Order: sequence, then C-alpha cells, then structure tokens
Amino acid sequence: MRKKFYEIFGKAKKDLYQIRFVLLILVLYGILTQTLFGTVCPFLILMGFPCPGCGLTRATFCLFTGNFAGAIELNWTVFLWLGLIVALLIERYIKPFPFRIFPVGAMVVCGVTLVRYVSVLAELFFL
Repeated sequence: MRKKFYEIFGKAKKDLYQIRFVLLILVLYGILTQTLFGTVCPFLILMGFPCPGCGLTRATFCLFTGNFAGAIELNWTVFLWLGLIVALLIERYIKPFPFRIFPVGAMVVCGVTLVRYVSVLAELFFL
C-alpha cells in the first residue's frame, strides 16, 4: 500500500514539475488580470459577457466548503467537471480504465456546459 502511494506521489510530482512554467504563467496571468480587470476570465474581459464556464471557479469553492446550493446556483455543471477530473486522476494515477474515458467524457461535459450556456444567455438577453 505504502509503495503504491509513493509511486502515485512520484508520478504526480513528476507531472507537476513538467508543467511548472505553465503553472507559473497561469498564476501571473491570474494576478495581473484580477488586478487590472477584476476578473480572470479572458472571454468576459474581451467580449463583455460571461463565458460558458462562468461561475465554475466560484462553484468549486462553494462545493469544497460544503455550500452545495451555492454551487448549483452558480454553475451546476461543476459536478460534471469534478467527476470528469476525478475519473482522469484515477485513470492517470491509480488504475487505467478498460477504455479511454476522458475524451468521451470531456465531449459530453463540454456539450452539457454549452447547452447550459445557451439557456443562460437566452435568459440573460431575451427574458
């Protein structure tokens, strides 16, 4: 059991090391845009209205703090995205599934998120 833990931890550490510059750029981007524009969403900054993933970060924080109603109110697709991320982490670090779940799961979750987005935009602009 302990050997498996160290194997998973080592693999995760290696993955994070490989993307360290991307993570640094994302953190710097977040600090800069939050300071200048009050948001980190490039879609909102450039277009002036919310993107399909609007509310996912806040919904994730609500979810992790136990505020499930707040998460649903902000963006209920957070549950689908978290499930997809958990499946990806299990597939990557613990045990591969007999089939590749991530590509199909990502397409389904993206599709559901876009359908939700169209309904939110319709409500925002037409109702």
